Order: sequence, then structure tokens, then C-alpha cells
Amino acid sequence: VGFSSNPDFQEGDFIKFGATMILEVSDSSGINLTGEVGHGISLIFDEDWENQVDLTDSFEYDKDNYQRGSISYGLSEILPGEHLLKIKAWDNFNNSTLKSINFGILSVSDFKLDVLNYPNPFSDKTNFWYRTSGEIERVEVKIYTMAGRLIRTIGSISDSQGFLVWDRRDQDGDLVANGVYIYKIVAFGDIEGSGKKAEAYGKVLVMH
Repeated sequence: VGFSSNPDFQEGDFIKFGATMILEVSDSSGINLTGEVGHGISLIFDEDWENQVDLTDSFEYDKDNYQRGSISYGLSEILPGEHLLKIKAWDNFNNSTLKSINFGILSVSDFKLDVLNYPNPFSDKTNFWYRTSGEIERVEVKIYTMAGRLIRTIGSISDSQGFLVWDRRDQDGDLVANGVYIYKIVAFGDIEGSGKKAEAYGKVLVMH
């Protein structure tokens, strides 16, 4: 099982709201697609066996392969929170397999940003390490004087965890003077149409 928003998904991971699940099914004898009642490919969310999702008609075999194929299923109707997913499928000898997966779905309001600035104070360069709670579109660091004047905007990257570096220069490439500066880190969430963002502020001391 994989997800469009998290190709490196591991058991228990959280994914963004509305992600698409990619389900790969394989068996040496082939997959039972006859449509007989109770013998299809089905999803069971949170032990709700009365409302199984039948995905048999959505299954597509891989090209030139009768033993393996995949299904894509959108999760836009699954609410944020932790979930247990069970997947049941049958082979052509009427043997069934049941697989369970725990995962979570992030709410737009769950989007958070953690920041660590080091070294601080610094003389040549300082790092802004960050981590977000979900997929992002980009991250930016803005440096201001204590009077509130923007003097530098640093980078724009889309990794949900990483760091950006300030080399003590302003937007014109000049080294700034000793003193205290304000930094603001903004992470823009990659949740379609949400406009969600998270911000973090702090002070950094230049000493050289």
C-alpha cells in the first residue's frame, strides 16, 4: 500500500487529507475478479464490516502480467484522525488474504512547524532547521531588523524537513552589522486549495 502524498509510507504514518491510496495486489494464481458476492477486493475502514468498499471493478492488471495489478482509491471521504484499514482479496483458487494497516490523516488545522536556529549567536553563518507535520509547498526564511525592515529572504524549498542557511548578508549581498535581528520562517502547506501555512519567529544575534 502506498499514498500519493507519501511514497515512502511506513506503518502508522500520517498522510495529508484527500490523498490517493495506491493498492498493489499480487498472487501466483491470479486475482479473483469474478464479482461473486464476498469474493472481490474490498476495503474495511475501522472495523466497519457492514460498509465495506468493493474495489473489484477498479482493479487493473499490470501490462502482460496476470498475477499482479493495482487499484487507486481517493480518501477524500475519510475524516482526519487515526484509522485502521483492512484489505481483503481472493485468488483464483478461492483463497482469501486479509492485510491490516494503521495510518492517520492530517487535518488542515493540524499543520505545524518546529524550528531550531543554531549557532546563535553567530559570526559567519547560522542554520535554521525546521520540520513540518505534513507535506509542504515551500519554506522561506525572512530576516528583519529590530525596526521591522525586511533585509533578506532566504530560499524556497519543498522538503517537509531540512534547513536553510543565512550567510549574514542582506538582499544586496552586503554583510550586516553586529546586533540582534528577527527571523520569521513560513511553511506553506501542500493541501490543495487550503491556503494553510505555519509560522515561527525568533531572534538571532550577529557577533563578528
